[in-house]
Amino acid sequence: MSIIAKIFIVINLVLSVVFVGVSGTLLAQKADYKTKYEEVEKVKRQLNNFYNAQVKDLTEQLGEVVDASKALESSRDQHREQLNKQLTRVNDMTKELNHTKGLFENLSEAQDDLNSRVNDAFERNKDLNTRLTSALGDVNRYKSEADRSKNKQKEVEINLAEKEDKIHSLNAQLATQDRDLNGYKRTIEQLQEAGVDVARIAGGGLPPAVDTTVTAVNEEVGLVMLGLGREAGLLKGHDLTVFRGDQFIGRVVVEQVYNDMASARIDRKYLVDKIQVGDNVTTRIR
Repeated sequence: MSIIAKIFIVINLVLSVVFVGVSGTLLAQKADYKTKYEEVEKVKRQLNNFYNAQVKDLTEQLGEVVDASKALESSRDQHREQLNKQLTRVNDMTKELNHTKGLFENLSEAQDDLNSRVNDAFERNKDLNTRLTSALGDVNRYKSEADRSKNKQKEVEINLAEKEDKIHSLNAQLATQDRDLNGYKRTIEQLQEAGVDVARIAGGGLPPAVDTTVTAVNEEVGLVMLGLGREAGLLKGHDLTVFRGDQFIGRVVVEQVYNDMASARIDRKYLVDKIQVGDNVTTRIR
């Protein structure tokens, strides 16, 4: 049943109740029928006018309601369409959000992997820095050692040059002494041929031709022990030459003589190096 039909039913009921009430009232008062009839007709006309006005008003309101209903349905359809669009957009945004979430998770995993690689690289860099620092320390140490070696090499070269100069000087002195010794020998031979007792005059004479070694050295008192003695013809005052291989070391003068050994004083004015145990001692000219 439509809304208009319901409205008409309600109006009829109201009019019937009013009519019955008015009729009852008129009958109860025993009024004149015609008068009452005219009054009833008047009331009826008023009710009809009221009814018509109400119907018109209700019809207008109904039209407004219908129009509002249509507008509401249109608005509802629009809102529904907008809602569907919003739902579609929400679904799209949800999909995009899920995609973004996946990308973010992948990015987080990539970030974690990158952080791990950065940490590994940092550790390797730290190890390389440590090794580089150690290597730089080694380089500096080697450089210092090389500088010290160069300085020491220069000192050695200077000392070697000084030694060579000293050796040349000593060799020149030795050559001069050898020439003097040969001259002395010729003079002694000439004196002996002339019948002069050179041994008695020299107080012990020239040393015999000996070849022995140094058996002990005492640097504090400046004495050495020789491996030959009186049995080899050594006497106090004999002047002997000390060699180490072919290198001239110095001279010693016999102080005390025993049967198979002798002590000799180191002549420091001819000493070019420290005399050592095992050095050769001889009277032969080398």
